[in-house]
Amino acid sequence: MSLPTRRALLAATAGLTFGLACQPRRAAAAAVPAQLRERMARAAEDGLDPTHYAAPDDPAAQAEALGRFARDLGFGRIQELAGRPDILRAEVPGPAALAAMILAAADPVAALDSLAPRTPLYVALKAELARLRTARWPSLEPSGRTINPGARDAQVAVLRARLAASDPSIGPTRDPEFYDPALVAAARRFQAAHGLDADGKLGRYSQALLAETPAARAGRAAASMDLLRAPAAAEPELAIEVNIPAYRFVAAESGHEVLAMKVVVGKPARPTPLMQTRMISAVFNPPWGVPMRLAREDLLPRLRADPSAVAARGFRIYGAGGVEVDPTTVNWRSVREDRFPFVIRQDPGDANALGRIKFNLVNELDIYMHDTPDRRYFATDVRAFSSGCIRLERPLEMYDLLFAGQSGMDRARLQALLDRRTTSSMAARRAIPVNLVYRTAALDGAGRLLLRHDIYGHDAAYARAMAQPTTRAA
Repeated sequence: MSLPTRRALLAATAGLTFGLACQPRRAAAAAVPAQLRERMARAAEDGLDPTHYAAPDDPAAQAEALGRFARDLGFGRIQELAGRPDILRAEVPGPAALAAMILAAADPVAALDSLAPRTPLYVALKAELARLRTARWPSLEPSGRTINPGARDAQVAVLRARLAASDPSIGPTRDPEFYDPALVAAARRFQAAHGLDADGKLGRYSQALLAETPAARAGRAAASMDLLRAPAAAEPELAIEVNIPAYRFVAAESGHEVLAMKVVVGKPARPTPLMQTRMISAVFNPPWGVPMRLAREDLLPRLRADPSAVAARGFRIYGAGGVEVDPTTVNWRSVREDRFPFVIRQDPGDANALGRIKFNLVNELDIYMHDTPDRRYFATDVRAFSSGCIRLERPLEMYDLLFAGQSGMDRARLQALLDRRTTSSMAARRAIPVNLVYRTAALDGAGRLLLRHDIYGHDAAYARAMAQPTTRAA
């Protein structure tokens, strides 16, 4: 909710005009009524720790604690966090001004509660948090192997008990270690509720979610609630947002979606960094300069196995002084990962890892969006398979968006550029803002809460930050 809307709501709810600079001389010394203290004691309902707002029996200290609680409830407990440039807030008022506003209201508790978000997602997360406070279930220990339908395993008995804690359709059975059709159906419902492929095959991501304790899930729900507080206003101009754990690209203008597609993002070992940047140009028939880490970890094993096959896919090997080397003449088994002496480049073409078109983003990490010849991952719900860059499901539509209104840059021109089979580039006259964000919570089409897997651990880090007694100066 934007700050002007929040001001109007507070004025309507509390019967006063709220000004950020308004700090009455005696507001800090006003007594905090018992009903407000009781509401602060229930901070956990909104994912906040009530011990952070405990205060001695002193009016000034209690008013200060009230102001901090109001600020955290309405404007976010976490204002900034390392590695999270996607935390963008509206203007945050000071706690003294908030305490003064609440204490002056005709209904102080209503004025305080009006600060919290009212969105359907926030309400759903709050209900989930209430459920988790009393939830108990055994955690499935990840085994490193997929549990397939029809399996008979001691882990299946734990799986049965875990799913029964949230799915009443699971009843007693004579063979608790058998992964029977009824349990498979329950597992598929669990997977669908977490944004996973609902195939009943319990692999790495399914097992990680089944291993999550009620406390850990509650921490992630609280983090998701905090991210919903006082978000910055939507870009009035065309802007792109890529939500990493949702594997989804959305371009919107003045809040209206104009393009959406699936994306493939970085695997957990090579995560896509969060950032605010701009898309400025496109490269047609791009070559690929293989990053050294990928050359060592991915291509070296392939070169050891079959250097001719690597060369057949357009990879060129360069040694000292930039001299090209025939890969079949190198004893690759003697080449060490920690002393890799070659530079590898892949020629443009149908087999090129970047596909036929690449979209440049302004950043120092060499992160960009691109086409891909490997389309198989777009058919899956979990799409964390890249080495950090973002693969687009429909790159031609991204081209249309980037060069919309730019004379001579229609699809016919694009096809001509691609047909040349030589590398060329074109700057866009209008750079498009791009935000790479991390949001695991959402509502599905039926309005049910979906809490995706925390693929990079950002939710867990956010929850730890929220648990700290002090997150910023008061």
